[in-house]
Amino acid sequence: MADRLDGLRDKYRVAARDRLSRICQLLREAEGPKDVRLTEAMAELHAVKGESSMVGFEAMSRLSHTLESYVAYRRSSAEASYLEVANAVDSLVSVFDQNYAQLTDDPSIEELMSELSAALPADNMASQAPRRTAEPPEHKGAARKPGRESAASPTPDVRARYTRIDAKRVDELCDAIAEAILHLGGIEAEFAQVVGLLTHYQNGNRLASLRQKFTSVRSEFNDVAASAWALRLVSVAPRLEELAQYAATLAKSLNKDVQIEVEAGGVELERNVLDELAEPLMHIVRNAIDHGIERPSDRGVKQQVGRLRCSAESRGSSAVLLIEDDGAGLNATAIRDRAVGLGLVSRERASFLADADAFDLIFLENFTQRDVVTAISGRGIGLSAARRKVEAIGGAIRVESTPGQGTRFEILVPSTLSRERVLLVEAANTRCCIPARWAKAVVTDSRAVAEAKSKHYTNYGGRLVVVRSVADWLALPCGNETALVVVEIAGRDGAFLVDRVLGESDILRLSADAMLSLGQRIEASGTTEDGEVVLFLRWAEALRANPHRRGEALESQVKANKSGTVLVVDDSPVIRDIVSELLVNAGLKVLTAENGRFAIQVLNSHSCDLVISDVEMPELSGLELLEHIRKTNDTLPVVMLTTRSSPESRRKAASLGANAYVVKSEFRGSILLDVVRQFVELPA
Repeated sequence: MADRLDGLRDKYRVAARDRLSRICQLLREAEGPKDVRLTEAMAELHAVKGESSMVGFEAMSRLSHTLESYVAYRRSSAEASYLEVANAVDSLVSVFDQNYAQLTDDPSIEELMSELSAALPADNMASQAPRRTAEPPEHKGAARKPGRESAASPTPDVRARYTRIDAKRVDELCDAIAEAILHLGGIEAEFAQVVGLLTHYQNGNRLASLRQKFTSVRSEFNDVAASAWALRLVSVAPRLEELAQYAATLAKSLNKDVQIEVEAGGVELERNVLDELAEPLMHIVRNAIDHGIERPSDRGVKQQVGRLRCSAESRGSSAVLLIEDDGAGLNATAIRDRAVGLGLVSRERASFLADADAFDLIFLENFTQRDVVTAISGRGIGLSAARRKVEAIGGAIRVESTPGQGTRFEILVPSTLSRERVLLVEAANTRCCIPARWAKAVVTDSRAVAEAKSKHYTNYGGRLVVVRSVADWLALPCGNETALVVVEIAGRDGAFLVDRVLGESDILRLSADAMLSLGQRIEASGTTEDGEVVLFLRWAEALRANPHRRGEALESQVKANKSGTVLVVDDSPVIRDIVSELLVNAGLKVLTAENGRFAIQVLNSHSCDLVISDVEMPELSGLELLEHIRKTNDTLPVVMLTTRSSPESRRKAASLGANAYVVKSEFRGSILLDVVRQFVELPA
């Protein structure tokens, strides 16, 4: 146990130094309180705080918390420069060059914490003072199910021989082999061309034999490469045990009784995948202990001792890590209300979210269910950072919950990052790759693709799935978009519009160059075996993005006629589709816009006979749109379509010049058409 903890502390010291260096860089580069680099710095500080607590280094955990508070305070004060904080962090970096024992005795940490605390308002520190916790105890809470021990911890072969090798040397070996594979791929392509040319002039059989020998050598080399890459695989069991120890310590500090089960299932991941998962797993476990599992007095009829299960299982070329608790569970209604209250989503949008989609709101940046910030939670950083980290390595997070029964986080990641089977596609003259483990189908039928392109959804396997344009996601000009790739990412179905599908290939994965960030929409680059560079996009994030092309108003002209033109304005694509289909079927021409600003653009370029507008929309609300219309046009009928039914809302809309008011909760097709008939002639 002591040896493992010493190893963990050495790993922590190196990782913390790297994190502090990155925090320092982010703070130096930050330009103003809204700079995304401040959010990244806060996430890194949050991770240092948890990792420090995990190894029992409470002084550093408290300092990280104080730094978080100080950055948040300066940010709320609209400070433009964070160089002072960067310099403070920079002074710590060299401290972490010492061994762990010297590090914990260094007075620099307490001195810096005192300086920062003195600079913070008293009420800020009082409300956020972290609690000291005891040194991590010998972990006794973790339990395994009987009969599974052999799967999680195989009995070592006494005849096996072992040697210790620096992981860096393994990485260097694998990188050298990857480079050799690329060179071989280039040579093979050139060789094939030469063989093709010389076959007409020389003995074709001899050349064919030579090519066959080359292919055989290439196959043998691929086997050597596979063996080398296997050296990077490590068991997830030690990481899950460390996680269980952290959970036990945290539960004790919060006066909660928790039984912890660990089941590694014999799963192995590439070491760099497992390293990237350390922070997300810590955030999710912290969330489960702090927010999920109740104190004994609050558990009602359930067993007084809470239960947390950390497990892993293999699924083809992927691995799934599960964090499950039997706590209070998630309340979808409360989450919707909280997200609206924090200004993260509109009331309109929240009201249309199914419970499963509402649960997804907990991953939004700044979402928190705490009114007071504590040393453990309350800043709305942890889960947001966790999802960002997981998706950056081509993974995805899914959450399921039942109120009163508990919550289950499912983290799906590739088993390896170095080499992956992908589906190559082209969009906007850019070659991208979708992990083959996610691709379910490719649709090339022109009518089906065109329909999906116009409706932003398609029917696959009897289910409606949302459609996204890859070109739009990259903010690049759209190409022909002649194909549709249907995917399933962590239980979420979707489809992507692309120009061409090029087939499957094995890809050597590389970190994305900063010049290729394209607004942080690219997670990595890759190289095919013949040397071609392709891009890994943040596919899970793209699936959540707004489906409409950079917010342009979309024109629906399924049935053009002289009866009248109606502009439908709503930020919900579902509502736009429902209302548009109803009006088109009634014989009207329909134009659409996703908010008030784009509606104004449509009105400036088209003649409309009626406007049907949502009330609450981003950028320019329905009431602001109505006010704008009335400044230049007193006669254009405007119908407000909204979830609000209060007399005050009706009076405000009427005072601005609304002609009618339809409440969505009372919505029926016949009701809306009856209202429309008052202003526009419908065909018989």
